[in-house]
Amino acid sequence: MTSYRIPRTVFLVLLASLSAGCGNPHRQVPGTDIPKVPQLELTKIEATEGSKSRMIRGKVIFEGPIFDALERIRWSTGNFEHSGWTLESITGTPQKGTGIFFKDSKQDSASIERVATLVVTANRRKGTAVLEFSSRPRPVEKQPDPGAKPEASSDANADDVKSSSTKPAGSS
Repeated sequence: MTSYRIPRTVFLVLLASLSAGCGNPHRQVPGTDIPKVPQLELTKIEATEGSKSRMIRGKVIFEGPIFDALERIRWSTGNFEHSGWTLESITGTPQKGTGIFFKDSKQDSASIERVATLVVTANRRKGTAVLEFSSRPRPVEKQPDPGAKPEASSDANADDVKSSSTKPAGSS
């Protein structure tokens, strides 16, 4: 019987690649609802309002190699969605891009929604992803006035105009 022995360095490299490459289940900064930017290192958290676990105003900074800013934002969208955030827009260039996400928290009695603005600056050695949090008034859904008369259909008015302006041929 032959036994095979894997050199220790090969074993450690394989173990590291398996643990890093198999879909990291940790999509959020631990203890928060703040999504991580994939493949970047968290370097700083500043909460200026709220707390680190539920930041209303503040900043989170990630660093690492970034080749395309817009692609990194698109790649981050899954982590935001997993954490309950909704994508509003992505703008910019491959060198610098901005993604805006919002989170409407139904548990808040205040009529605000949290906004996360992700600004990514590409650099092959040390790119940055700065995630700034703020809040804005929650859009108010307009409720119909129960005492208001229903408006007539514009199609019905158009038919009335057609029938009143049409005269039989030969009539003056």
